[in-house]
Amino acid sequence: MELERQRDPVLLVGHQGIIRILISYFTGLERERAPFVSIPSNTVIKLVPGTYKCDETRYCLLKGDNGDEVPSY
Repeated sequence: MELERQRDPVLLVGHQGIIRILISYFTGLERERAPFVSIPSNTVIKLVPGTYKCDETRYCLLKGDNGDEVPSY
């Protein structure tokens, strides 16, 4: 609830499970689908809450020589 009241940008760093729950909450995804939200490594996920929806943008931080994402091990 405290995150919803924030007016300044907030950076959250956490485990994939926690990030899945937060993304599901802010995007209005059903609770049953939360464990299946894709959270790739080496990616920054930007959520911008709006009046009726939450815009999501993903930025891959590591790219290979051919432009594909670098797999994490």
